[in-house]
Amino acid sequence: KPYKIYMNHTLDYGGYRFFQSSYDEDEKGTILSVAHDPGTPVTYAGYVILIIGLLAVLVSPHGRFRKLGAMLSKFQGQKITVAVVLVILLSAYAKPLSAQVSVTTALRMAQSVDLNHAKKFGELLIQDKEGRVRPVDTFAHEVIRKLAKSDNVYGLHPDQILLGMMVEPKYFNHVPMIHVTNSRLKRMLNISPNRDLIAFVHFFDTKTGRYKLREVADALSRKAVAQQDAFDKELIKIDERLHVHYLLTQGLLFHFFPQKDDLGQKWYSYQVAKDGFSKKEAQRVTKIMTEYLNAVEAAQQDGDWQRADEKLAAIKAYQRESANFTLPSESRVRAEIFLTNAKIFQRIIPFYLLAGIILFFVVLCGILLPKIKYLNFGLLVIKVVILITFTVHTLGLIIRWYVSGHAPWSNAYESMIYIAWAALLAGLLFSRKTPMPLAVTGVLSGLALFVAHLSWMDPQITELVPVLKSYWLTIHVSTITASYGFLGLCALLAFATLILLALKSGKTQTRIDLAVQELSFINERALLVGLVLLTVGTLFGAVWANESWGRYWGWDPKETWTLVTILIYTFVAHIRLVPKCKSLYLYNVMALLAFGSVLMTYLGVNYFLSGLHSYAQGDPFNIPAFVYVVLGIIILVIVLSFRNRKISVKSTE
Repeated sequence: KPYKIYMNHTLDYGGYRFFQSSYDEDEKGTILSVAHDPGTPVTYAGYVILIIGLLAVLVSPHGRFRKLGAMLSKFQGQKITVAVVLVILLSAYAKPLSAQVSVTTALRMAQSVDLNHAKKFGELLIQDKEGRVRPVDTFAHEVIRKLAKSDNVYGLHPDQILLGMMVEPKYFNHVPMIHVTNSRLKRMLNISPNRDLIAFVHFFDTKTGRYKLREVADALSRKAVAQQDAFDKELIKIDERLHVHYLLTQGLLFHFFPQKDDLGQKWYSYQVAKDGFSKKEAQRVTKIMTEYLNAVEAAQQDGDWQRADEKLAAIKAYQRESANFTLPSESRVRAEIFLTNAKIFQRIIPFYLLAGIILFFVVLCGILLPKIKYLNFGLLVIKVVILITFTVHTLGLIIRWYVSGHAPWSNAYESMIYIAWAALLAGLLFSRKTPMPLAVTGVLSGLALFVAHLSWMDPQITELVPVLKSYWLTIHVSTITASYGFLGLCALLAFATLILLALKSGKTQTRIDLAVQELSFINERALLVGLVLLTVGTLFGAVWANESWGRYWGWDPKETWTLVTILIYTFVAHIRLVPKCKSLYLYNVMALLAFGSVLMTYLGVNYFLSGLHSYAQGDPFNIPAFVYVVLGIIILVIVLSFRNRKISVKSTE
């Protein structure tokens, strides 16, 4: 019987399941794996029963979760009123880079590109190297940021620069646009140490055309990855920027033209149209593009952009006419352009951090200095700032979901911004009794978003690989990464609790002990929610693996460390049942240190081990220095709080 078998599209026949496990290098033959598992319904039924039991832990009136809620309601301490002066500076982001070089002819030409037309050009579709069709605006921001480490160079919009490079590519070889910070590289290029942007031509000898870094590049090619130092890694980045700059000025990255009836759905630049099109169609493509570039060049001289707009519309019409798949709608294109320019997730970082830090110290002062009278208005303002920021964060995720066509947690960057969202949601859910959970999750969300925008995270929206094109992705990944937000809340609440114990003295002993109890109970409730989500998400992952590969569990490093994390947090959740270990101090120390297993599961596996879930496939990854500083601070707080570990007030448990 004819049947199409590919990833996440299996054949069920006579009790057997046929999966595509691989394919021949020439892509003309497929390799199938066959599974016969009559026990699948029984296994799935067991998963359902287990999930129902785990959820019952959270809703049962006799369960630990509900009992902790009842304990929290018994706290009748004075409400912490707050009076703080909030000064939030709203400043413009991404200020133009000040140029240290004279304005060249190319820059003047780029400046003469009408901004309105440049934005229309930004709405044109282009296909990237991964095969995704997206707006030119997104592509322009990405490549200019790749070259100059900023997408706002010389006060020009990236669309203006890109269009300028298309019209007069030879001039842009002389424009300083390639970012270099390494002082040794600058000396080798005979460049002033005060300059960070260098022109393409400065990397080559003016007389011979020889690449100035050829010798060190050749030496680098013979080095193993593990032996590469900071200079080598910087040189690799410089080579990548030079290559991108060359491809741009040659027009080889501008894949504007789809080929009709191409099963591979490949798009071409007009310079190589002859390689993918018939002679007649290649001439048509070349004519359309040449007329547009000529119209832009003429408009730069006389300021009349109407004809350029018309020729640009002709390119858009060709795309709609020739594409052999549904192109993104105009609303989707505008949404992606808005998301690219708004930089939502990057701009909300200071609001999360500032509001969270202020709220944390306000709550701390309220515990240590109860006689000081504050105004409730200040606390309300901080909460409103966090709530508005969270709303903007939520809208950003929704827009990214709409633009990409899939749930926004399919890669390292997306999962990080989702964890930041889930952490703040956990803080909102557990801040009814005290604002401390909201304070620590505000800081956690800000830090998570900050990490997401470090140089080794790629914010680019990409197409899903076949294995991820499953509705189980949404269920499994959303559940398991949401658990990281709740477990992150546990770690920060535990850290805040240990700080309170370290600061405890005779005058504040009673209030701090009450606060420690309250925060510990909130911590335990959050831990139970996180543990349930982590376990349920793992079960969903087993279903996903069975549906995609025909097996539930393969001892992949990510799977193994997820199991380790479940076991660790299960132990922490039940430590109170061991008589000699029934200590709030011990519980908080364990809740804090247990988060290390989450970090190993989420980051360590991805960057140190090789497996199906790894982003870097086990490539060497240098641990940032600040990690050791944070670890030292944690150990110091644990040691300082040990002397005050005993709680003087009677437990409400």
